[in-house]
Amino acid sequence: MRNKKATTFKYEVQQLQYKQDGSRKFEQSLDVYKPRHGSKDGGAEIVVVLVLGSGWLGHCPLLYHVFNWWNAGGPQTICSKLGYTCISVRHSGGFFRLPRFLDLALAAILISSVMYQIHSAVAGLIIFVGIVVTWVLLAFQGPGASLEDMMEDVASALDFVRSENVVPANSRLVVGGYSSGAHVLATLLHHRPEILDTSSNAENRLEVVGILYLSGVLSLKSPILNLLTLALFGKNSSKVPQPYQQGTPPNMPHLLIGCEHETFGIPILDETFCVVPYSKWLSSLKIPVTYKLVPSDHWNILASQVLSETLETELLWFSQCKNVQKSQ
Repeated sequence: MRNKKATTFKYEVQQLQYKQDGSRKFEQSLDVYKPRHGSKDGGAEIVVVLVLGSGWLGHCPLLYHVFNWWNAGGPQTICSKLGYTCISVRHSGGFFRLPRFLDLALAAILISSVMYQIHSAVAGLIIFVGIVVTWVLLAFQGPGASLEDMMEDVASALDFVRSENVVPANSRLVVGGYSSGAHVLATLLHHRPEILDTSSNAENRLEVVGILYLSGVLSLKSPILNLLTLALFGKNSSKVPQPYQQGTPPNMPHLLIGCEHETFGIPILDETFCVVPYSKWLSSLKIPVTYKLVPSDHWNILASQVLSETLETELLWFSQCKNVQKSQ
């Protein structure tokens, strides 16, 4: 496969609002990456719906435009290198719970004093003003979204994609998530499996044929994530719903792609990106699953050639599983 000349598909991107309440919030929108000349195979095409990662901070315009070069690597790989339509889903986010203004001001003075000693008075003043302005802006944002709010956003996005003619009617959806996006999606599917039900109004709703997690946060068993959940949700990670060994996963094919060196070879988050244990748990539940560990890391996998090569083969597995189910 590595010796085959790569084909690049030209594509266009369309932004759509999936919330129908008229609010038109940017973080409650999605992007449709679509090849300009139709699907690569013709006929019933696979469409990947990918919930973006954000460390649960969501995708408000300021954060999104800073980090979009990173998150966009996934949809661009799936669309431009493989020729599949990919829909990237944004959702609301939490905000760090803020310290009292007096505590933050004292911290800002301390940090600014250090910068003054190391560099200059101007640098110290800039740091001080930046910290205070950031605190004020976040304070006016009000309370951040809860995990339940994020799950509700993703549920609305899935319903919108499946019922609003966003992609051709003969499309087969593979729903997935990257990083914290995988956590939000998997937690939603484990606790609300009816989200993917096709038994009602099947003629009007696109079929979901599989689930894809890319370097997904599937467990919260980590001291670092415990600090993060305390800051964002005000509770220990053990009190926050998580996919691994909780709830009931959908009984449909799962493809898990993890990295051999998620955090550059440092095992501090190995329990979080638990591709192998999670796949074994799904197998014990008699759920079809396959997993791949690729030579990459969590921050570089989305735009990597190795992801393109892996998905080129593995996405076809969903169609094979569907054909097997029809023959039984």
